[in-house]
Amino acid sequence: MENYQKELAEIKKILMGNPRGMTVKEISEKIKINRNSVAKYLDVLQICGHVEKKNIGPAKIFFLSQRVPLHAMLNFSSDYILVVDKNFRIIQANDNILKLMKVKRNKIVGHKIGDSPKCIFNNSETISNIKKALLGKEVKNEISSSKNKKEMYFNIKLVPTTLEDGHSGVTIIAENVTSHKKMDERLRKSEAILRSTINASPDAITVTDLDGNITYCNQATLDLHGFSSKKELIGKNALELIAKKDHKRAAENMRKTLEKGVVRNLVYTLVTKKGKEFLGGLSASVIKDSKGKVTGFMAITKNVSKLIKRRDLNKYREKYKRK
Repeated sequence: MENYQKELAEIKKILMGNPRGMTVKEISEKIKINRNSVAKYLDVLQICGHVEKKNIGPAKIFFLSQRVPLHAMLNFSSDYILVVDKNFRIIQANDNILKLMKVKRNKIVGHKIGDSPKCIFNNSETISNIKKALLGKEVKNEISSSKNKKEMYFNIKLVPTTLEDGHSGVTIIAENVTSHKKMDERLRKSEAILRSTINASPDAITVTDLDGNITYCNQATLDLHGFSSKKELIGKNALELIAKKDHKRAAENMRKTLEKGVVRNLVYTLVTKKGKEFLGGLSASVIKDSKGKVTGFMAITKNVSKLIKRRDLNKYREKYKRK
C-alpha cells in the first residue's frame, strides 16, 4: 500500500467532493490513471471500509464510506486492543492499552510486539496464536501479566483481520478479568476451608436433593451409620438411614423444612448399615442457589441415644414439636 498511498488519497479526495458518487470511468478520467488501476485501488479502499459501492442500473457507483474510522471505533471499546500486521508490527493501538502500558502511541505503533517489553502480549503463547490467526483461525486464550508487582489476568481473542493494504493481519482484543479471577480464587479458598471444616466436624452432615437423595456426606456421617466409603451413601435416599417407623414423620418434617426454611431438634430412630437402631438428633435447612431457588436440604445429625432415655423419647418429641 505504501507504493500507491498517493493514488488512494487522491481517489478519496475526489469522492469527498462528489457525494452523489462516481463511476470507475469518471474517476479514471479525473485522476488520469487507467481504469484497471483505478478498479484495483477501489477494491483496496472497499476492503478497508473507506469506500462503498452501489449498483445503479448497469453502472457501478462508488461513494466515500460514512463508516466510523477504525482507530475511532477501537477507542469506543472498554477492552485493550492492538492490531498487528503479518510481520507482528503494531499498526493500531487503542487508548486503553496505551494507558495500561503507560506508553505513548509513537513508542509502540510501528514497532514489533517483541520489541516492547511493556506490551502485555509480548509472550510466546500469544506470538504462537498470532501465527495461527494469520492463517485465518480465530484463537482464544487466557494470559497473565505482572504490573507493579501485581498479577493481572486477561481473556484474549485473536481475530483474523484484513488490513487497509489488503494484506492479512490480526486484531488482538484483551478483556481484563483480574477481578473475576481473584473472586473465583477467593471462592475456591472459601470452599476449600468450608469442605475442610465440614469434613472435620464431629457431627454428621448430609446434603440431599429435593427428593431426599444424598449428594454429599462427611466422614462423620459414614462413622455414624457404619459405612466405609462415601460411594456407599451417595445416591441413596436419606430415608434409608431412618427406621421405617419414622419415615412418615420424616416426610412431614421435610415439608415443614420447605415451608419454614429450617427445622431444629428433631429426633428419629436411625439405623446403621447393619440395621442397628439408635436415636439421632437432627436439624435441617433448605439449600438455595444464587437466584434463591431451593435446590435441596442439609441435615446435621448426632447420636443422642446416651442423652435421651427411651422412656423420655415421647416427652422429648412433644417438647420440640411446637418449635
